[in-house]
Amino acid sequence: MALTTDRSEAVQDRIRRDPAIRKHVLMGCVEHLILGEDTVAGSRLRDYVVGAVGFERLGAMTGESPQRLEQRFGAEGEPRAGNLFETIVLLAHHEGAHLEMGAYIEEFGEESSRMRHVMRLFRKASAWWREYRGRWRRRRDMVLTADHRETAQDRIRRDPAIRKHVLMGCVEHLILGEDTVAGSRLRDYVVGAVGFERLGAMTGESPQRLEQRFGAEGEPRAGNLFETIVLLAHHEGAHLEMGAYLEKFVEAGAPDA
Repeated sequence: MALTTDRSEAVQDRIRRDPAIRKHVLMGCVEHLILGEDTVAGSRLRDYVVGAVGFERLGAMTGESPQRLEQRFGAEGEPRAGNLFETIVLLAHHEGAHLEMGAYIEEFGEESSRMRHVMRLFRKASAWWREYRGRWRRRRDMVLTADHRETAQDRIRRDPAIRKHVLMGCVEHLILGEDTVAGSRLRDYVVGAVGFERLGAMTGESPQRLEQRFGAEGEPRAGNLFETIVLLAHHEGAHLEMGAYLEKFVEAGAPDA
């Protein structure tokens, strides 16, 4: 018993410190589910939660009580495959590993009835994630202060890697139908990286009209957003990366609930 506890604590510590280990553990949880080893998947998922996020934070993410989650994924708990998979996919999105996970599941094979069941679970969990994330982001945006926005815009201004990441995020929001969030993130990018004057010179539109379109009260259409994102991706030299990202996103099946 002591050896098992010591081992779990060592694993949880590695999960806490190493993002690559976190992704590996989540992929392993999926593999255990595919093989029908639900109990092992639950045990590994508990290690991940304790090491990476904690039950309090997971409860905030899922809307369930931390106590109920801890009981479900505890040593005596018997979580269903569906519950496990929903939580794994949510955490894969949280880690930015959802595309890898979709590709991993497809590579594992599609012949067995268990595999088809897992693919159904993946699509269902991805749809649930999109609904959850929309609610969570709406709540987050309500409390996002001007100071937070200025901090985000300052990071965008200083870091080319952050600029690319924000543009990729804008595309993902559009794919998931979150046009308002995409517009808000794109505004942060424009304010931080180029400014409306320069964007106006790039597009041939007036800066005032652009600022109104991408402002807090504006409602830009998905087409307008996408055109602007692609233009800015070219400006950043990230257009090839964005094309590859879009292909991976579609191949992983995430948008098709």
